[in-house]
Amino acid sequence: EAPSPITQRPARDGLVERAGSGVSLESVSGLGMEGPSEGRQPTARSNAGSPMLARVMPALPQQRPADAETHPWLALRSMLAVQVLASLVMSSAAVLSPAVAPQLGIPAERLGWFVALAYLVAMLSGLSSGPWVRRFGGVRVSQCALVLLAAGATTAVWGEPAALLGAAMLIGAGYGLSNPAATAVLGRHVPVQSSGLFFSMKQAGVPIGVALAGLTLPAGLVWLGWRTSVALAAA
Repeated sequence: EAPSPITQRPARDGLVERAGSGVSLESVSGLGMEGPSEGRQPTARSNAGSPMLARVMPALPQQRPADAETHPWLALRSMLAVQVLASLVMSSAAVLSPAVAPQLGIPAERLGWFVALAYLVAMLSGLSSGPWVRRFGGVRVSQCALVLLAAGATTAVWGEPAALLGAAMLIGAGYGLSNPAATAVLGRHVPVQSSGLFFSMKQAGVPIGVALAGLTLPAGLVWLGWRTSVALAAA
């Protein structure tokens, strides 16, 4: 007996159910491939569906209206400047410590504690920045990052061990906020087709800031003293 031809039933929700194939819409739906059910609107997936991701990541940018006003190059210049300043302040301890630590009576090898504490706080600050970016926006969080960096550099000028620990925490907190905030701002203004270029140019602010610290802070140490150099970096 010849096998019966495969017949197609009317499409439902964009899927075709084939009789005799052993595959039904119900079995496909178990794989998460079903279309929207009748009378139910499809919902967009975002990181809000995961409580963990919602706490540690900024909200996924919503699709921009076609007539939304954007300023990609202004956003890039602003966030690049923030990234450069954050990296410069973060690198100041490594650049100045060989000359400054003996003046403060602190062994130079203790620099590792300052750097480790600063980067630990930066990691925690970056992980917890998502709710702040969603609530206040990337620009406000970037401004907060700059304030924290300036406060940390100013605190370091005192030169006391307790002040240096506080400075490491403040600088780390500001440094950790800078990158997620910049990402949110660029995601709002940068064209999708050029996002790779803009984000890579923004990230170039990290080596630029380290290079500027290596070039300017030693010169300031010779001509102005380390306290004035750090105070100017805070300004």
